[in-house]
Amino acid sequence: MDGKENYHPYWQHVLQFWEKRQEPNVFILRYEEMLKDPPGMIRRIVNFLGKKFTDQQITQLVDHVSFENMKKNKAVNHEDGIRELRQRKGLPEAQHNHMRSGKADGFKAEMSPELIKKVDKWIEENTKNTDFKVMEP
Repeated sequence: MDGKENYHPYWQHVLQFWEKRQEPNVFILRYEEMLKDPPGMIRRIVNFLGKKFTDQQITQLVDHVSFENMKKNKAVNHEDGIRELRQRKGLPEAQHNHMRSGKADGFKAEMSPELIKKVDKWIEENTKNTDFKVMEP
């Protein structure tokens, strides 16, 4: 939140895509949407990409990209990279996995109320004068 995060400046990065959301080559989704209806969201992505998948392929893909499978997949869980970075910086080994619960609002179990307020303020300050919402009601 101090400008040192990945993809800095973060909100400029996010809002540039948000402003282009109506363009035919831009597809924006929220994690919460994926959780509500994984097969439906995968069908939307497949359609956006102009592909055709069978119901069986959709079912297989839903399983492949499930939280539990992604958490175990070293190609996407960043476990090795995080460990290497912490070692290079002389930091102790992480006490938790980069991928935590896979649940919407899982941050509430990880962050203090004070930090949540700080993040909410950061979001509000950076998204005012836009119609962007972090989570849809």
